Amino acid sequence: MTLPDDEFWDAVNSATFHQGDAETTEKILFDMASVWRSEQNYFAAGYAMEYASRAAQGNQEKMLSHFEAAAQDFENCANSQSPDSYSSMAGLLKLSSFLGQGRWTFGLRTQVLCENILEELGQRLISYYHDSSNKVGFLVTGVRLETDLATSWEAKITQYEVRLGEERWGNGILSVNLPSAFQIFVMLGDYQGAQAVVDECPGGFTTHGLRGWKAAVQAFTTPDEAAEKFAEAAEYFAQDTRPDDPDELRARGSWSSANIDLWAKYFRSRSALAFAGRDPKNVKKFIAEAADAIKGTEVGCHDSQVSKYAILIRYLAHLLGQGPGMTAEDARREFLSETRFGTENTYDPVLLQFLKLSSESFAGFRDDPGKELTTGKLRLALDALSQIPLIDTEATNAVGVELGERALNEVLGQNKTWLYRALESITQETTLQKITLRLLQAQLPLYAQILQGPLEYGRDIVVVLEEGGNRILRMYQLKCGDISTAVWRTVKSQMGEMFQVPLSEFQFTGSVQARQGFLLANGHAGEYVEPAMDGWFKEQKEDHQRDLKFIHLDAIVTWILEPRLINEFKAALAEQGIKIVY
Repeated sequence: MTLPDDEFWDAVNSATFHQGDAETTEKILFDMASVWRSEQNYFAAGYAMEYASRAAQGNQEKMLSHFEAAAQDFENCANSQSPDSYSSMAGLLKLSSFLGQGRWTFGLRTQVLCENILEELGQRLISYYHDSSNKVGFLVTGVRLETDLATSWEAKITQYEVRLGEERWGNGILSVNLPSAFQIFVMLGDYQGAQAVVDECPGGFTTHGLRGWKAAVQAFTTPDEAAEKFAEAAEYFAQDTRPDDPDELRARGSWSSANIDLWAKYFRSRSALAFAGRDPKNVKKFIAEAADAIKGTEVGCHDSQVSKYAILIRYLAHLLGQGPGMTAEDARREFLSETRFGTENTYDPVLLQFLKLSSESFAGFRDDPGKELTTGKLRLALDALSQIPLIDTEATNAVGVELGERALNEVLGQNKTWLYRALESITQETTLQKITLRLLQAQLPLYAQILQGPLEYGRDIVVVLEEGGNRILRMYQLKCGDISTAVWRTVKSQMGEMFQVPLSEFQFTGSVQARQGFLLANGHAGEYVEPAMDGWFKEQKEDHQRDLKFIHLDAIVTWILEPRLINEFKAALAEQGIKIVY
């Protein structure tokens, strides 16, 4: 058979990096593919046509034509060679990955076909290599297939798991990573198949990544142990740091932060979700933990299922009033973006239906409870949730009970007195300052800071906001409890200092057009001090044009409720270790 020469490899390199004369590059690759195809060397022909398609970038018709020819060559390779041969399995692998690229490049709907091809590859590995002396490589870690594209194929065994999609060429040799049966079954979500590999090769899982996936598979196949096994998986993935030893890094071929940045967070979140199903009375706490654990997976390393899971969990946290969460509209927008560019799943329409029905249901309970009771939307939403495999049955049931409680609260009127109890429980001014700062930060100010020390000049917190094109400086003096006559005598002089000493504009750009002063207390003005306070506030307004206001306990509650800052308030209480008593 014809061996590739330097001109061919130069053309592959040019097509990869879009260098040189594209038309010449395309012709070299196209001609070599024709030669190899005539020799029935379909893998090499497909490989050449793959890069011919890349060289034709800009000419959509040619790109698609070369793409289809490459796919046919890889299919012919898989079907014409012995099914246990390296070349045949490499053909299956390339066909699957190549069709996956076609979905992105040409919008072809090839996902189910790709999954079927991978399933076939996984089954071949199990069938032909379970008795091999190198079965750990074929079944657990994966192998590197090396070929000269003409006469020879060789499998290189490595103690580290190979990364799907990696290819390298040099010195006339192409190296293709062939994933293991275990890796393929995990990718396909065939956890029973993956567990069969674990049972076959229990000692083959030696790296942090492989141990992590082994624990994760055991969690999926033994639901009673899911919470602990997911947590175990997360711990293994979190330990997969970049090797300091260059020899180890070379042996691995490459290193990715995906285990730390993606999978450790995902399985830590799944562990919390599993605990939610096990302990329904604390479902809100565990959903909040699950939503917190999944933070950060929206950037960097990406997996479509993890992204969809994160959207669902954050939305459930929102529904249950836990943390900032994600509104239905935000969840729907992010989910549609993910389905547009990520992997399609059979549950996608059901998840969208859950977002729609649950959002409409609670809007109905809020606006017209009597009418909403007759629609049955909440029941339909929970039925949809039960069909989404990202959340197990026990957790779904626990969430359903809590959503029912929330619906009942909407009908009967929510219990808001916990806000008073939480505020009244604050006895340290520093704690009240930190919580108030968080509420002020929720308004996205230009500047917000707690001032501490002898030079605060009556200002515990200062905030700069922009309203109607004007910059407003708001200065807060905070006190815990009721304002007595003795407290007022001290506060009055401090309130006056607010306006007497200007605030440095170093930390925000531009000057302020108005200044406002506030006395904020998580109590009320005492009966005997109220007239004195009222008179002093009026005097400051009339004689000095100073804008001063008193914010008492009830006003703070209104401030939290009207702009819907309850989630921010709960988060601030949690930061300070204050437990909410409903």
